[in-house]
Amino acid sequence: MYITKDEYTSDYFHRFNLVKVQEPDTDVQKTWQVVAVNPYYGDGIIQVYLDEYFENTIEETGKEPEPEPPVIDPSSIYIEGPDTAAAYDEVVCTIVNAADGTWEAILKERVYSVKDLEANTDKSNNDTWVPVQKTDELELARIDDYSIKIFLNISSGSIVVNYLGEDDGILASKTITVK
Repeated sequence: MYITKDEYTSDYFHRFNLVKVQEPDTDVQKTWQVVAVNPYYGDGIIQVYLDEYFENTIEETGKEPEPEPPVIDPSSIYIEGPDTAAAYDEVVCTIVNAADGTWEAILKERVYSVKDLEANTDKSNNDTWVPVQKTDELELARIDDYSIKIFLNISSGSIVVNYLGEDDGILASKTITVK
């Protein structure tokens, strides 16, 4: 096959590239594989040698598509944990039916975030959780992607625990009353 030599054809026609050619009589496309290329054949012309290539539908489509993750009804997402806690208590909250989000705790209109913090343990102290955020009123520790531990350093009041989605919208919320 003789092809006009330009930048595009020079870059495209290399050994093992596949070329689809439409047959003029039947309008059927056949696939051919480039076997050899002679870029020095003549002035402004490339000589391309093709060999018939037998279609492999699996190769053409590539890898099989990965199954889509199941669609979770937003109303089925909730936070597991106690509704009330004693003063200076330790509370664990776990998200159910959600993943890849972040935690935040709101106490007296102040927001404490556990965003982008890795689960953290102090290996020297029998795997005790090390707080990732600590104030006089509250300590937050991320246990894993689904759970956080809250140390309540208050004697009364309430704390709101939110689980945020990828767009920082609240997926689930829970209010814990401290008595």
